[in-house]
Amino acid sequence: APMRSATPTSLRIHLARVASLFPITFTVPASNIWVKMWIDPQSKRIVKETIIDPGHRIEHILTYSP
Repeated sequence: APMRSATPTSLRIHLARVASLFPITFTVPASNIWVKMWIDPQSKRIVKETIIDPGHRIEHILTYSP
């Protein structure tokens, strides 16, 4: 059976500047997932992310080739 894509019915985005990065935090209530991404305002790229759901905490630090 083909996979179906999930469409969130509610998405909350919170923006606040911390040091030289912009964190973006959002939740998808129907799936109990919380995501925080830190954006470098100069490169406009995600440099770090944390994803949390019940029983899991996943953290990534992203690097890009020049």
